[in-house]
Amino acid sequence: MERHQLKRSFIALALFSQASFATNFGVSSEDKLGQGTEAGLGTVVNIPVANDISESARDAVKLSDGTILVYNGTFDPKLSVYANNAWSDLTFSGWSTVNNGTYGGIASDNRFVWVTDMSTGGDPDDALHGIVQIDLDGQMPDFRFAEDIEPIDLTLGKDGLLYALWPGGSPEGRFVNVYNPNDASFIKTISLADIFGHTGHRSIAVDENSNMYIADWDGDIQMIDRNGNVLHTLDVGGSLYDVDIVDGKVIAGDRFGDVYIADLQLQGYQEYAISDLNAQFDDFGHGVFILGDSVDTSNIIIDYIFADDFE
Repeated sequence: MERHQLKRSFIALALFSQASFATNFGVSSEDKLGQGTEAGLGTVVNIPVANDISESARDAVKLSDGTILVYNGTFDPKLSVYANNAWSDLTFSGWSTVNNGTYGGIASDNRFVWVTDMSTGGDPDDALHGIVQIDLDGQMPDFRFAEDIEPIDLTLGKDGLLYALWPGGSPEGRFVNVYNPNDASFIKTISLADIFGHTGHRSIAVDENSNMYIADWDGDIQMIDRNGNVLHTLDVGGSLYDVDIVDGKVIAGDRFGDVYIADLQLQGYQEYAISDLNAQFDDFGHGVFILGDSVDTSNIIIDYIFADDFE
């Protein structure tokens, strides 16, 4: 069977119908944004990249009004903003990431944006690292915090907390730091190494109950609760780039242009080649980031949900 004909359904422990996976989602891949459902990514927009550098767009997040924010680049990235069918750019001094295809995370609560920042060469400021916060309203100064880590991915959990996966290197992503996004204060560190051993992890998503979904390069999506208990493991077989919770589903993208859509309990999944969903994407396949959703934190009360340590 030719690769562009692939559309496989995989069931684990339970049977799911096609209708149960009718999901609205989007992807960032090949410097394009695609949005739609499993029936097709009907909307595809080119992401502008500088012609004089060979840097590619990375992760992206969609605000509640439809505006899309893209982590656009590597050593000199821009926060590319797509609104009203037009692009504009924001940036921050010293913001950069190591040139690994999976690195570079972004999250938003509709006003503030958080992006991962790693130490790289080039300009002196590029040695700085941590998490960069940008105010889309321009009312507060943009700033860098969490300067003791070099995160490779981050997410604003559905529980209202900010989670940063770190470090880079090999194995990467062995720890998760948790922050209060309201004041950038540190809450705690979670050791994935203590839970999973000496293995690497590439991306993180968090649901409203503070359950964490960890995507691995070996193709596993691991679900752990706030106490560090491994609840479920789903092996989708791909080298995973990114994972997000979108439209009530766990959605992951891999190295070869495939998307995996699973239920929140990781009981089963379906796999789609994005080139099947829109021919504007290369049939050979490239790394896929999932278009995450912004999280409205206005009605979320930040509490001490991590009362029990599992470091």
